[in-house]
Amino acid sequence: MTALLLFIIVILLILLISTKLGLTAYIAWMEENHFPHPSDKEFKRLIRWCVKNYMQDLFGKS
Repeated sequence: MTALLLFIIVILLILLISTKLGLTAYIAWMEENHFPHPSDKEFKRLIRWCVKNYMQDLFGKS
């Protein structure tokens, strides 16, 4: 049981890290192309939205 919980936590951390890296790359691309940089609040909202979608995809909820 402990191994399963640890596995789930590791998977969720990987998803969160990959989401943050993806968004960081997206922001860098926006800056390169002279788009306005989103605020910290918008960036955190994007992270929450991505994590929510990953969780829905992972557990099959719509």
